[in-house]
Amino acid sequence: MYTVEFSKKAENQLYKLQRDVQERIIRTLERIKVRPQDFVEKLVGELGFKLRVGDYRVFLDIDNNRLIILVLKLGHRKNVYKWEITNFPLPFQLQEFFLLQSHMQLPA
Repeated sequence: MYTVEFSKKAENQLYKLQRDVQERIIRTLERIKVRPQDFVEKLVGELGFKLRVGDYRVFLDIDNNRLIILVLKLGHRKNVYKWEITNFPLPFQLQEFFLLQSHMQLPA
């Protein structure tokens, strides 16, 4: 079973929502912890996934090696697609890419 973690940004966005919407999003995240790939859609042109919860969208990344679902951003569907580059955590795929790049040696 996967564990769900929130980025600081996603946590702040969750607390700004109405109480019933917060509970609905949390219930949905609890439900997808067994097999998240069955409930999410791959983002087109981006790394990561989206989860639909009514009129709200939850952008997340899934680390299958460590069994972690990282919630990156969430909000109402009319506003959430406006990406902000600053203070946005790197998806796991990019973290692994940069980690691999830092350990690779250039040919002489």
